[in-house]
Order: sequence, then C-alpha cells, then structure tokens
Amino acid sequence: MIRSRFLLILLIILTLLVSGCLPQSQELGTPTPTPTRRPTITSTITPTSTKVVEVDEALLRGLQIRFIHPWATEVQNELAAMVDQFNQTNKWGIHVIMESPGSAGLAAKTIWAEIDSGNVINVVAAPINLLLAIDEKEQLVTDLGPYIFSKNYGMTQDQIDDFNKVFWEEGIFHDKYYAIPAQRTITVMIYNISWAKDLGFATIPSTPEEFKVQVCSANMTQRRDTDVTNDGMGGWIVSTSSTTLLNWLDSFNASIQNQTGFRFNSVEVSDAFTYLFGLYKENCAWSGNSPQPYSYFAKRQTLVYTGQLQDVILQSLAMQREGSEDNWEIIPFPGIEGQPVLVSGFSYGVLESDPERDLAAWLFIRWLSEPAQQARLLKASGTYPLGSEVMTLMNEYTSEHPQWERAVNTIDELTSQPQDADWMVVSPVLEDAGWQLFNSQTKSDDIKKIIEEMDLLTVELSERYP
Repeated sequence: MIRSRFLLILLIILTLLVSGCLPQSQELGTPTPTPTRRPTITSTITPTSTKVVEVDEALLRGLQIRFIHPWATEVQNELAAMVDQFNQTNKWGIHVIMESPGSAGLAAKTIWAEIDSGNVINVVAAPINLLLAIDEKEQLVTDLGPYIFSKNYGMTQDQIDDFNKVFWEEGIFHDKYYAIPAQRTITVMIYNISWAKDLGFATIPSTPEEFKVQVCSANMTQRRDTDVTNDGMGGWIVSTSSTTLLNWLDSFNASIQNQTGFRFNSVEVSDAFTYLFGLYKENCAWSGNSPQPYSYFAKRQTLVYTGQLQDVILQSLAMQREGSEDNWEIIPFPGIEGQPVLVSGFSYGVLESDPERDLAAWLFIRWLSEPAQQARLLKASGTYPLGSEVMTLMNEYTSEHPQWERAVNTIDELTSQPQDADWMVVSPVLEDAGWQLFNSQTKSDDIKKIIEEMDLLTVELSERYP
C-alpha cells in the first residue's frame, strides 16, 4: 500500500511539473530544519553587482507594468484600492495592472504559463522558492540589490534595518537580492486556556510529552460523558500541511536539508513521526469532518489545533458565534529544546523586461514596502508584522485582537522554512507522508518504510525540477 501510494503521488507531481507549476499550500503558508544563514544586514552591506540604475525618468510616464499576486477576499480588495492610489498619485505616471488569480497555486500556475508563452510579468508576490525556481530555469529574476542601494531610487538604511532580519535575509542568495518581504505569517497552536485549567493544567505545554498529557486528558473527558459520538474528539486536530509537519520535525530537532539536498531518513524524523502516530492511535489526535477547526475549538471539542496567525480573526468570530467565554491564546509548538516558530509567506520580486519597466516595478515595490502600506495589508490579513515601524500604526487593531498582539510581542524565535527551488516538489512529499501517518490502516512498522520512500521520491523529483 505504501509503495503504491508514493507512486501515485509521484505520478501526480510529475504531471504538474509537465504543466509548468505545482499547486502550493493555501496556508501562508509555515519549525523547520536549521536554515542556511543569510548575510547579516548591517550599515556596511552593499550589493556586489556593478549595475547602476540609470533610466530617463521621462520614459516612465504612462508606462504600464503587470503585477500578479496570490491574495483573495479582504486582502485582494485592500490591495486593489492601494494599486489604484499608486496609479493616481505616483509622480512618474506609472500605471500598474493588477491580476488576482485567487490563490497561491493559481498565481504560480499563471506565472509559469505566462513565462512559457513569452509574455512579460513585471512584479510578482510569490514564495521565495518559486522565485528561485524561475531563476534557476529561466534566469528571469532581477537582482534588486542595485535598486535597494541606489542613490536616487533606493531605500535608506533605517528602512532596511526596520525589516525583521529573518524576513529580509530570506530573499538573499549568493549576494543576489531576489526579493523583499511582502507578507509573512507564523504557524502556531491555538490553545484553550480555560478548558486546560478545568482539566487541571496550570501552564501551557512546552514539551512534546507535556502536550501529549494534555491532549490525551482532553480526549478522556469526552470518553467519560454519555455522548458516544464525541469519544474520538478533545485532543489535537490533525493537520498534514507542510508547515505543520515542519514545525513538528523542528520540535524534535530534525534537520532535513543539507548541502546536497533533502533527506528525511534520520532518527529525529523517525522520533517525530512515531510521536505523531502515537497521538493518533491513542485518540489524542483526531480528524474532523469539517475542514475548519474554529467551531470545534469554540465548543470544547478540541483543546488545541494548529493554525496561523491570521486565524485569530476567524477564531474570535467563532467564539462569539458559539457564545463561548473561554480564554484562549496563541502558543508556539512544544519542543525538546526551545520553541522556534516557523515563518512562511510571500515576497515581492521583479521579472526582467527592459530597464524602464524594471525600474517602474521597483518603484512600485518600494511604495508597497512603506510602513503605511504594510499596515493596510496587515489589518486586512492579520498576519505577522514585517518590522517594528508598522506596529506604530496598528493600535486600533491590537486593541480589537489581544491574542494577536500578545503573540506578536512574545513569539520572536522565528525560523525560515527551507529556501530552495526543490522545496516546491519536496513539500508535497512531506504532506503525503503526513496523510499516510494519520491513516487508520497504517501500522507502526510502516513508519520506517514511509520515511525511506520519502527519500527516494525526493531524489527523483529534485532531479526533474524545476
């Protein structure tokens, strides 16, 4: 069964590769293996490129540039208003044409299709991994270094230093500036403090063992009542997203990336998978019929679930809807050593066309990166602030969302997911392994086979992508 399952996922991914893209997780994605360190941002850092930005500004007037992004709903609406403002007020007369495919996966598919057709896209908001894949295959991603440090069009050092260093460094590879941060979120646990206290727990779980004790206790309370339909509920709601599974791997100090690629076959990965498998088999973790956990949590049918920072808004609404007065918080994943939190999200990149449009694209990105514009997107999305300056504009939002404010102020041990073009095909392998792990037919002896198949599939896919 395991072998056939991985062959099926291989066939699906290869089909997607032929079509030019991979669907990306709808989550922003997403603890991770220790990331490769990027250059430290200091006042002495300069781009290594000798390119000087010299364009006749008169050629910018009336210039149209294309902008493709992954956002939908409130964020898309706010961004449309922002683009309209930029078009009407920028002194160069640049006109941005915004395209909204509707999701990260659809945006990636559109970008690849346009590249394959020879059509020009000027600005993209995309995961760093996608930009790396585009550059590896097509050599199309513009080095933003000369623009960032340009005397006439660049950013000040204070503007650069205001960005969270983890976020800023994610876009730098071999001294090339592939992108600058557009939006980030963190993968976290949403935890019911009131229910935990009723169960006898005075502190949040900080280790995997403490976490297990609490979620198993929550399940036991469901088993003790007269309702047999909830006997499997109470504990952690299973999530097989790559960001969730990476966080769990990081909780067990598992490093899956090295100088030659990705490798899952290790003691630490085995320990993490064995732990998660045990939670599921002991009814301390369960899968709900609804894809959304908010009502389960508000009804005390789950003590804790995995989410992202923007879930604060939806969870608050669910608590009001269900009439729950429970206190709840955002907490990091439990860990054996420390509790680093995984970051994921999108960055602004420029795809090369001509000097005038490249500069116009940069000027638009620079405007989007101003704290005032960051704040507009942050209020619409509820994600993680890109720097400290934007927080001076968030007072009303923080008063309305205290859990969000406390999480932002207390969770600062941030780490990046793998920044590698191959992660576009490796992350689905991890998600499929999670599906296997939480399958009722899986046995403990299968875990070793699942991990071995992951490595075989990872090598196969990495050789074919991008």
